Amino acid sequence: MRIFLINLDHLPDRLAFMTAQLESLGLQAERLAAVEGDKIDLSPYASYSLRPGEVGCFLSHREAWRRLVASGAELALVLEDDVRLSQDLPAVLQAAAKLGAGNHILKLDTSGRPIAVEANTLAALERVRFARLCSEHTGTAGYIISAKAAGELLVRSTTFSEPVDLFMFGKRAVLVSSPLIIQAVPAVVAQEKRFRAVHGTEMGSVIRHHRPGNASVITKVFRELRRWLRKLAKLVASLPSRLRGTHHYLRVPFA
Repeated sequence: MRIFLINLDHLPDRLAFMTAQLESLGLQAERLAAVEGDKIDLSPYASYSLRPGEVGCFLSHREAWRRLVASGAELALVLEDDVRLSQDLPAVLQAAAKLGAGNHILKLDTSGRPIAVEANTLAALERVRFARLCSEHTGTAGYIISAKAAGELLVRSTTFSEPVDLFMFGKRAVLVSSPLIIQAVPAVVAQEKRFRAVHGTEMGSVIRHHRPGNASVITKVFRELRRWLRKLAKLVASLPSRLRGTHHYLRVPFA
């Protein structure tokens, strides 16, 4: 299986960090130079509210998909360069290969937020099971993608208006079910910032976030109210599947 590691040229410490982890697991990755959004022409994306880093991140993942399709390989593991890898990753790669070259994506990472997966298990290892993802689950820290799925995503993303993780694992992507999105439970990849800082290595997001000024008390109250209303709406929407027992609701842990 091809392994693509997305890494910015000015972050060699991250490359060394990831290379050491992969080597300890008996794996070797092909470095893919990440696109720096602030160094390219952003005019095609000017009408969207995407930050330069988000555009660069999307284009970097598109390049991984393009390379997979061009290589003639059936599957590829795509990794970002700020993640922790589980000792179970090699076994998961072997199990993923047995799923064949269908139209699917196996999401290996976790955001730590509550998600829903189908109760039925598609495949199971001693410590990890695969289940269809049934809700939005952001993050593109690590996933296995088939060549067929990569080709479909390339066609659908000739233009894009949202970050790559929402494009791949947002509500619309999950509902369409093409490609089929599968979640590894527990996850075998997770962003390192969720655990600890690595000495001498910056593991925070390289995508700059807009920091608004101090919000008024009224604005904060309405913001909190909207947050709770969204939670309530999600709970109400999940009641039928909860009652039928067709979905499992959980925070995916790291193996």
